[in-house]
Amino acid sequence: MQTRLELQAKEHDVHVIWIHPAYTSKTCHKCNSKDSVRMGISFECKSCGYKGDADVNASFNITTRGEHSTTYLDELEAYKGHSKQFINYI
Repeated sequence: MQTRLELQAKEHDVHVIWIHPAYTSKTCHKCNSKDSVRMGISFECKSCGYKGDADVNASFNITTRGEHSTTYLDELEAYKGHSKQFINYI
């Protein structure tokens, strides 16, 4: 699956950033605390009280990791001014 995604991305001039998924569904994207409860599709942070969809919370964490990765920043700088698209993938 990884190879297929990379090949398809290359065909469409899309840059893929691989993000390690560890704790993305257990970390609150608002306060970065791992003191949370996930019950099915619901997420609740015990530290700041944020409540929301667990998958949406995880997707914010994945996006943040991608935006802060050294590789992402280097690639973004290299492609500045070009019509490259950046995606995150678990």
